[in-house]
Amino acid sequence: MPEKKFILLSYKFLNKTGFSNVELMYDKLSHNIFGSATIELGVLSYQFEILINRSDKVSVSTITDFRKRMNDYTNKGLLISTGDFSRDIKRESRRKKEIPIDLINGIDLVNRIKNLKLGVGINERNDPVVDRDWFNALINQE
Repeated sequence: MPEKKFILLSYKFLNKTGFSNVELMYDKLSHNIFGSATIELGVLSYQFEILINRSDKVSVSTITDFRKRMNDYTNKGLLISTGDFSRDIKRESRRKKEIPIDLINGIDLVNRIKNLKLGVGINERNDPVVDRDWFNALINQE
């Protein structure tokens, strides 16, 4: 999927998950999507910095570099990857005295997209089925 369309899918995913004020941009150098969003829980709101990594490889330096991008208003980070996370990355995401970073791996991402019905349905046997019309509309959307 082209970068612009993946950003649009990411935007729809984050909005449907409950985030507002979502701003995303594609970084050509790292091939990652960076952004920010707010989530409101009753009278409280939290500012998130977001990193969406499209590769299977996420290193500990990815998290440390991500933290450097955060500002004083950031309450939490969200790292979404199409791959999986090592034990070291999970540990680094929860390092004491640092802004915590929630992790969503590829399997969890697919399950969430399926549950949100973002281009994925479920057949009679409860197997996921790609809604090609939905993705074609996304790809053709400008």
